[in-house]
Amino acid sequence: MCKLKVLIFMSMITLINGICLYDLKSALATAQRIWTRYRSYDRCTGGQSHKCIYNVVSNQGYNHYLITQSYKVSGTWRRQQFYGGIYETKSGPKMQLSPRRGEPGVEYTLVFWDNIEHCAVFTLKTKCALECEMHVWNDHVEKHVPKCQLAYKHHCTGQQYGPYSKQCYF
Repeated sequence: MCKLKVLIFMSMITLINGICLYDLKSALATAQRIWTRYRSYDRCTGGQSHKCIYNVVSNQGYNHYLITQSYKVSGTWRRQQFYGGIYETKSGPKMQLSPRRGEPGVEYTLVFWDNIEHCAVFTLKTKCALECEMHVWNDHVEKHVPKCQLAYKHHCTGQQYGPYSKQCYF
């Protein structure tokens, strides 16, 4: 019964929010760091998990973005850049990110955005599964974001990794 109530509530949020390309543009329209608070998978380098993951977004013109991702592996900061394009589809607004300009990459679908909590939930398809990520702007990364957490729980079942911790914030 409780799960049914959550499902109905999430359906109402989706209908009210009506996720579209404008929401994706809003989610990317910040000079703040955008932290990965949760995700449904772990990424490792040399057997060590990526921690303290954040993105800095730079608009490169009409629906094109440069995203610089920083993260820690074994206490050492690493950085990589992704080129992205955004577009609208029947299944929602999407962003494709690739380490090389003009090449196909990973396709992210925005499934939730809250302009007050500055928080977004994305799904992405990997070779093995449909995965999820929850991203929070720097100004809310230490705050409670209940709508976003509810959306994450609704769209993202299974394992949950939290690459962000208070030790990341600087």
